Amino acid sequence: FLHILDTSASIEKGLNDGTVRLLDVSGFDETDLPNEYLASIAATTELGYEKQIAYEFISGTCIDDGYYTFYTNSFSAFATTTLTNGTYTIETDKGIDSINKTTVTAGNNVILQFKIVEPAKPIIFNGTITVNKNAKLTVKFHDASWDLDYTICRGKNFKDEFFYVNKDGSLTIQGRDGEEDRKFHIDGRSYNDSDFTEISASNPTIVSAGVVSLNNVIIKNNKSTNANYGGAAIRFGGDGTSGTNSLSNVIIENCSATLEGGGIGYYSYRELNMNHVTIKKCSTDNLGGGIYLINGNANNQITLNDVHFEECISKNQGGAILHNSVSALNLNNSDIKNCSALHGTAIMMPGNNLIKGNITAD
Repeated sequence: FLHILDTSASIEKGLNDGTVRLLDVSGFDETDLPNEYLASIAATTELGYEKQIAYEFISGTCIDDGYYTFYTNSFSAFATTTLTNGTYTIETDKGIDSINKTTVTAGNNVILQFKIVEPAKPIIFNGTITVNKNAKLTVKFHDASWDLDYTICRGKNFKDEFFYVNKDGSLTIQGRDGEEDRKFHIDGRSYNDSDFTEISASNPTIVSAGVVSLNNVIIKNNKSTNANYGGAAIRFGGDGTSGTNSLSNVIIENCSATLEGGGIGYYSYRELNMNHVTIKKCSTDNLGGGIYLINGNANNQITLNDVHFEECISKNQGGAILHNSVSALNLNNSDIKNCSALHGTAIMMPGNNLIKGNITAD
């Protein structure tokens, strides 16, 4: 983006970085800024003058909104597609707005930092980040990131998962404590220029055969039509039994799956710990409006502590939970509100499955 702040009388092309300097706030009109200049504004530049022009220029339209900023859609993709040991930073204030297909190579430990700066766009995914065997990926905010209600979303034609974790790989996504605008947002919609558009068909946002840990994360607005497995927000799978999948301070909202698991599809044999999690307005055409549990391991447990299901819907069985896992399900201080299903409005257990603890259903 480009702050334009001066008070004389014309428009002149800027320096070699392609910036444009707009002069004379008196009698300024949006037609005074030629479109060909907009295409060249790619660098992040702030001109340190005293007075700001009271217009915002977005995609050829001038809006008198008092924010006084000009910016364009000239952004570029994160160039590194193979990640080895080290820390990588994706900075929207450097003009980066998208990620293409990227791989964390086997055996490497990678930290991927997102530096989101207003009024930049969210980071747009046009390809999956894959975590290979025995590799570890930690996704977090850069310390200088702003508090915003978006972080990552889909490109116009991107329908695959954002993250894929292979067996024996691990993914950690770390948001920040506090209000929702401090959390790490994964939005299943696409972002086009200045607005979000719903995707009619896609995969889950995260697909894992390894170990996943989410802390202070929001996953929302994803619609999975995958015919092979469910879980619109997260699909946990694989045959590994060691390690624990964990969700802490997580919100899953407005997600839907055609097959099963409107929020989460848990096919894993590993333990699962969910602490202070809300799953709301999620739905499925089949089993488990909020979460679908199957497979499991008699030596491992699934623990839901302070987990809240709200307005989840199954057109078949288990409005909030469909529990068909060998693992025991421990429910502590959790509740189910305003969920619905053809069978099992709150919880459906089609087999001899074990539930322990306490839950309130309304």
